[in-house]
Parts: sequence; C-alpha cells; structure tokens
Amino acid sequence: TLARPTAAARGKVLLNLFPQPNADPAVTGGYNYFDNLLVDQPNHQFLTRLDFNISDNTKMFVRYNMQRETQNFVVGLWWRNGAPANVPALTPITAPNRSDSITTSLTHVFDPTLTSETILAMTYIDFPNQYEDRSKMSRSGYGYPYNGVLGENQDIIPAMLTWGNQAPSLWSPGGLDPILFATKWQYAITQNFTKVWGTHTAKAGVFWERITNAQPGDASSHGAIINETWGSNSTGNTFADLLMGRVTQYQESQKNTVRDIAWNRWEAF
Repeated sequence: TLARPTAAARGKVLLNLFPQPNADPAVTGGYNYFDNLLVDQPNHQFLTRLDFNISDNTKMFVRYNMQRETQNFVVGLWWRNGAPANVPALTPITAPNRSDSITTSLTHVFDPTLTSETILAMTYIDFPNQYEDRSKMSRSGYGYPYNGVLGENQDIIPAMLTWGNQAPSLWSPGGLDPILFATKWQYAITQNFTKVWGTHTAKAGVFWERITNAQPGDASSHGAIINETWGSNSTGNTFADLLMGRVTQYQESQKNTVRDIAWNRWEAF
C-alpha cells in the first residue's frame, strides 16, 4: 500500500515553484529577491500603395499595411503591477500578434461642380496569447495531485496570490485553454459627395462600420489560491499556509467560453 502524500508534501510542490532569494533584505529595504528582466519584442511592418489613373476624371488607390510582432510577457499576462509582488512566471506568455489592413479609395469627378469619393476598408487583428513552454505549467509534470473542483484546468498549475504583499505571487489568468486570443475584424464604407453651387460648396456623406471581436474570458479555470494572514485559519505566514494547505480563498471556474461581440455604427453629415 502506498502512503498518501501529506498536505505539507503537496504544498511543498507549490512552494518550490517560487524563485529562491537572491538578495539580503537587511540591505535592500526588506526585499530578498530582485531581477532585471530584459524583454525582446521583435516587430516588422510592411506598407505599400498602388495608384491607378483610370481616366482624367477617375482615380483610385489601394493601400495595404501589415504588422507582425512577438510580444512576450515574462511576469504574467496582465496585472504585472497590480498583482502585488508578482515574480517571473514559470514560463513566459507569448503572443505572435498580427494585423492586416487594406483600403481602397475611388474618386470620380462627374463635372466641374460634382465629385464623389468612395472608400472601402477592412482590418484584421489577432492577439493569440499562449504559454511559451506549456510543460512548465503542468500539474502532473510537477507531481501536484489535485485536479481542481471542476476538473477543467487543462493540467495547468493554479495561480497563487496574496493581495497584502505578505509574500510573492505567481499569478496567471485563465482562458489559456490553450490560447487566450482576441480576434477582431473591422469593415468600413465611406461615401462622400462634394457639390459646388456658384460661390458655395456643400459636402455630404455617410459612413458605416462593423467591428467583431471573438475572445474567451479569463476567469480562473485553472484555479486560484489566495492566502492572507488575516484568514481565520492562517498561521500568520502565507508561505506556511501554502505549505499546510490553509487557504484563505480559492477560486475556480469552468473552461472559459468564447465571447463573440459585434456592433455596427452609422454616421452621416
């Protein structure tokens, strides 16, 4: 018969995820860990425009813009300053972001007094946040035996947080199941007219835009352990509480659903 691991043995798995002290708090104002993180964010862009002289009265251009970047988050995806004493993540969250946009403009002069301009535009943007090395977030890989309350944690180690700065935090959002994305489309049509009457010029136009966004929520599907010294079961030391399994609060959600949002806008002048 195999002996069941004690609460301390299970808590030690979580404690071992935190970095070791590397500074003397007696000379650093009470802090025992420092790090200076340099983050690369490679980016490249491309822009081109083609002009067409269709006739003396009709001109058109097509413009295309492309951008690619890799955005790295080494101290959590968000709330790097909001989550107290957040230490570097077990693995960075990386986002190979991309955007593409194309615009077409057609201008036609009907006569010396009337001009029409039609503009069509479309933009695509994607922010696919994901763990750089998912194995470094694996519960089973670290030997952490709990599968959560709802069992939808995607084998991701729970987030750990203290709001009162009693101890460092290893905070990570939910929704990385496996990609916490935000995918957006934008479509727009503009129609403008300019009319000259004698010494007067009148302008009129309409504008339509549609924007869509598909994005899952970021609730703690992997679980979030919150330890505070004010908890009724606290030992007075959040590290000891984590070791002994004395949790002040625990949060967990089901797998985050994708929130599909869209809206239209009309304007006229």
